[in-house]
Amino acid sequence: MKFDYIGVREFAELMTRSGGIKAGSGGNVPLHKARKGVRLHKAVQKNLAALHKNFVSERQVVFSPEDIDGQGKFTLEGRVDGIYREDGTVVVVEIKSCDRHPEEAEMAHWLQGAVYGFILSRGQDQDECKCVRIEVLYGLYSDFNDIKKFDFCYSTGEIEEAVRPYFDDYSKFVRDMNIHSEKLHKQLSELKFIHGDFREGQRKMAVNIYNALTDPSIPMILCQAPTGIGKTAGTVFPALKALPYNAGEKSAIFYLTARNEGSRPPEETLSLAAETAPELRFITLTSKEKICIFRSDCAKSGADNIFECDPANCPYAVNHYDNIAAAIDDLLGSNNIFNLGNICDTARRFSVCPFELSLDISVYCDVIIGDYNYLFDPESYLKRYFSASGGQYYYLIDEAHQLPDRVRAMYSASLSANRFEKAAKGKKRRNIGKSLLKISEIIDGLTERQAERRTERQAESFSSDDSVDEGAPDSVPEILTDELERMCDLAFEYLENNPDRELLQLCFDVLHFNEIASMMKDGGFALRPGGSGWEEKGRTGSKENSKAQDRTYDIICLDPSGIIRNKCGTGLGSVLFSATLLPEEYYKNRLGAADMPYIFFESPFPRENLLSLAGTFTDTRYRAREASYPQVASFITNLGKSLKTGNYACFFGSWTFLRNVYDRTDNDFREKYIFIQPESSDVNERNEFINGFVSRPESLHIGFCVLGGAFSEGVDLCGDRLSGAVIVGTGVPQVNYSNELLRSYYEKSYYENEQTHSQTHTHSLSNSLSNSLSNSHSGYDYAYFYPGANKVIQAAGRVIRTPADRGFVALIDIRYGRSDHKKVFADAIDYKVISDPEKLISEIVEFSGRI
Repeated sequence: MKFDYIGVREFAELMTRSGGIKAGSGGNVPLHKARKGVRLHKAVQKNLAALHKNFVSERQVVFSPEDIDGQGKFTLEGRVDGIYREDGTVVVVEIKSCDRHPEEAEMAHWLQGAVYGFILSRGQDQDECKCVRIEVLYGLYSDFNDIKKFDFCYSTGEIEEAVRPYFDDYSKFVRDMNIHSEKLHKQLSELKFIHGDFREGQRKMAVNIYNALTDPSIPMILCQAPTGIGKTAGTVFPALKALPYNAGEKSAIFYLTARNEGSRPPEETLSLAAETAPELRFITLTSKEKICIFRSDCAKSGADNIFECDPANCPYAVNHYDNIAAAIDDLLGSNNIFNLGNICDTARRFSVCPFELSLDISVYCDVIIGDYNYLFDPESYLKRYFSASGGQYYYLIDEAHQLPDRVRAMYSASLSANRFEKAAKGKKRRNIGKSLLKISEIIDGLTERQAERRTERQAESFSSDDSVDEGAPDSVPEILTDELERMCDLAFEYLENNPDRELLQLCFDVLHFNEIASMMKDGGFALRPGGSGWEEKGRTGSKENSKAQDRTYDIICLDPSGIIRNKCGTGLGSVLFSATLLPEEYYKNRLGAADMPYIFFESPFPRENLLSLAGTFTDTRYRAREASYPQVASFITNLGKSLKTGNYACFFGSWTFLRNVYDRTDNDFREKYIFIQPESSDVNERNEFINGFVSRPESLHIGFCVLGGAFSEGVDLCGDRLSGAVIVGTGVPQVNYSNELLRSYYEKSYYENEQTHSQTHTHSLSNSLSNSLSNSHSGYDYAYFYPGANKVIQAAGRVIRTPADRGFVALIDIRYGRSDHKKVFADAIDYKVISDPEKLISEIVEFSGRI
């Protein structure tokens, strides 16, 4: 993002912002309007060319205003709709499309024409250019011949006088940005390590990251950094030191997290850095829903608290652009650290939208903390930064093990025939209603055809219906995408006079579907017409009454690696780090970094502080699961009674497994000592559960949790707040159609080309693990085994959070005795296998007695 090189249209819109935020501003332009707008431009240009022999259209101009302070210099670039000369007058034509004629020309359109007029009149002979006329023409989408014209005439001196204040204001912005960047660059060059001394492994981590970020040939680096090494400071510090400075160009670090709690560590680290580099500015972006102060006001007054952003009825939106400049100046004048508190406070005082204020303030910031979606989401990414490649940006991506599945969700899409039928109610005689019903019929036709294909294949192979449909199409039929496009055109026309929130949201979802459909040609996607019948019921549910569920047409993103690689490529360099990026090759492939460096660090905590055991006395696989419930319940009960006191967590692969074990424990024991994590996301309930793990416990406290849930990641229970974890099962995901598609994809396509990938990295797993990645079960490994292993490693990581912590991890399942499991877990959990539950309890109690 170069702020000293700006388009004339963007410049005009930025410098003339006024009034309030309009609903839908910044959203997708309706396709029918975009097309008509292009046709209208061409029609008007053709008519003007017929009237004026010297008419020239689409004239490109590049201009740098003079008499501006050197640090504030900038360049304007644009393309003029039309120019012609008439009796010593230079006429500049700006053509705009609209639904209805305005009472007066918009300021942005006037300024756009005035800037072009000033540029084109400079240096002209007085006889050839006595004055400049700006013609702003508004044509209706509905009638290209209905044109309304606004004329503005100036002498060459007057037009310079008219545009000069805008040049000066923007020059001041450029100068302030450059002065800030220059000061910051000097402070960062002298910045010492944030915490004074490096921890063990932290210096090596920082050096590797700095070298990667400053090497143009290394766009990405992966870092497996366990808890305790100080990965936040180990990534932020080298990124600050490497941050480039070029006058007129935006340089920034984007620290991207998987969840809201992930913003706290970088905020604390950057606050420390700002003590010795006071010019450093950083912001934590909060979603529109969570930062909305109007929603908060409504909630306090007892009004409906459902979040629906409606600028027309929001007191903080109606005069937003009139007040935003003063709000920005006030916030910048009093802070260098921007968060939910001071942004909302400023928004209230100046009556502006806090979300839009935070986006505007981010332009002035050097580090921007936010969710993954700000970079990776196909619709809600920050277009002001990432709409083009080549930004002076570094991306620090925390908890990177979660990124592939998050991106898969962002780039998957679904259509429901039922939803289109519902939207058509009350509109069936209109064209929009007919189109909605036609789409519903197309979806049903495609799903029925696919069901017939599936039945034929199953009959041929004598297989059950629990198989992936090998005959699924690899692209969305044009009959569907064309009608979806037509429906959006009709819907946006209908919505101009008929407010309908559900129809509007359906249009946005359809636009998303068509966008994802256009990406399928690049590979890594699959179609699922008619659903699969698995997602709700698993393998044991009834297949009856599944019509509503099956009336869908889904695009599933299977392989997000190319998307991740391309998005990371919009910056100078990316660091993808996590405490669990094992196995190495699995994450390198899934993150689009097969040919990129990978650095691995052992835990800095004393190995003797963690007792790692595996109990192979029970089999939790599906076919043996019923028998495992009482065995696991008995083990947990006997272990608890033997330990007598302390805080412990038991993790289960599903809620079903958790409840079955809970129901089979002794009634008195579970009532006294077992507590189940809340199923809701309510913050108060969540905190109440966490707060139950008290320091210096005088009794037994056992928390039952779901593996892969909110309490198996990102929870810090230090010291004796957690002294052990029992992990039941291997975390393998449920067998369903989506996971079987993943399995099939990796077996058939990914490993056919595995040997062509470069193996450039700084650390390798054992040869035996590399061999296991290439065996006939690699598809199963990628779809089931490795995702499950990651959940187990994350849950086990809850036990030791500081050098002083001591505790145990007990893995319960017969599969932990197998060599493939031992090898995969070796770097993270080097466990000892014990088949006798009583001996397992004995070793745990003996170890715990020494704590």
